[in-house]
Amino acid sequence: RALLEANDVQRVQFLEARLDLENGADANNGETFGEGWALETWSYEEALAANQRLARAYQAPESHMQSTQWADSLPEFFQQ
Repeated sequence: RALLEANDVQRVQFLEARLDLENGADANNGETFGEGWALETWSYEEALAANQRLARAYQAPESHMQSTQWADSLPEFFQQ
């Protein structure tokens, strides 16, 4: 019933959610973002601060973000 009453944007969101579920898009989120990722919410300010830390870390000459192993440290990085 929800799909019948949805506008075009909502229909695309339903389609994307279904495709994500089918292809396992969220299967490794725990590894990437830490085990509590689904229970946590970020304020706008927290998300902005995390993006700024990410940008600074990526621009640093000795940045671990430029190595192939950078994804291993993402949960700790975003907890700072």
